[in-house]
Amino acid sequence: MKQKISRKYKNEIVLSALTALALSVPYVNASSEVTHTSHEFETQELSETENITEIIRLMKLRVAAGKTQSQDVSRFFHAKGHGCLKSRVTILPLESENRVGLFEQPYETFDSIIRFSNGSGETSDKKKNIRGAAVKVLLPEQTSGFATPQYQNIPSQDFLLVTGEAMFIDSVQTVRDLLYHLMIDKKKGASFFVKNAFNGGLKLMWNASRAKTKISSPLAVTYHSASSYAFGEDKAARYSLVQSRCIGSSVTLRKDRPQKVSKTNPDYLSVQLLEDIRHSNPDPICMTLNMQIQSDKALARVEDPHVKWKQPDPVAVAELRIQTNKGNTQLSKDECEDMSFRPWHSLAEHRPLGGLNRLRKFAYHDLYSERVNSSN
Repeated sequence: MKQKISRKYKNEIVLSALTALALSVPYVNASSEVTHTSHEFETQELSETENITEIIRLMKLRVAAGKTQSQDVSRFFHAKGHGCLKSRVTILPLESENRVGLFEQPYETFDSIIRFSNGSGETSDKKKNIRGAAVKVLLPEQTSGFATPQYQNIPSQDFLLVTGEAMFIDSVQTVRDLLYHLMIDKKKGASFFVKNAFNGGLKLMWNASRAKTKISSPLAVTYHSASSYAFGEDKAARYSLVQSRCIGSSVTLRKDRPQKVSKTNPDYLSVQLLEDIRHSNPDPICMTLNMQIQSDKALARVEDPHVKWKQPDPVAVAELRIQTNKGNTQLSKDECEDMSFRPWHSLAEHRPLGGLNRLRKFAYHDLYSERVNSSN
């Protein structure tokens, strides 16, 4: 017996699938001079370069179709931000074999910025959505050894995370097929996954539904990198970010306080973020960056970001501390939206791995250029 899927649920599948592209799509030319060194865990599809070029062309068509002459180009996905907070990152002690790149020196500190967001920019905060947290760790000016040229020569290590432990798109080819499908009939995008239900579509639908959530505060959930990143030349890593109790603080964690979702304010998450800062003051708000490290290529499966890593257990690698007793904790809206967060803003030791991340390398560069040129 065939199970009926409601129109509402189909629409949610489309939204979730498109939000997944936030971690893989917008646009640039795949013949860009930006290069990277392959990792021993990577296996590139034969048609990948061709697919990336075609995806970029399709994305440009979609952007052009949805933009009026008077509009600026906003972020293509995760356009609705709840705020950018200044923080201080402290590297935690690790086993000697895991002291790599950013995590080489225990107790080293860096300034950083965290941006919280919704996956779908136009959706009310009251609705289920894929939530995002982007962290930009600001590195010293003399830092070298990056995976790609750094934006405006500002060296940083960026982490892009969402409320889902695995991706909702499994390959570059799937991105291309989905975009073709959407170009033919926008209203029936969900049917792409339904049609491919027994060819991996059910797994992608499940991942999307798990990532979509209602939240009371951007601090109340755990965020995940979902895709994999290099950890040196012979290991891979995935990251997660969650609020934790600062040493010496007695403030109750946001996830342990009443979880109330506003029924009236469609933009309540930005308001709640400020309220959480006031609630914690004068104590700081802390978040822990955790990492799973995988040394087995077969288990790492860096070309399969839709597969959750069940092992190994995560290890705490850094603490992010947000001061609440300073008037400049939060960036202005313009400052926040002018920032560019990209997975390829990365030290070579932590460069993104896998086909979707190779797509992101080209995509994010041109997306930001498009936004800046439009604003100017």
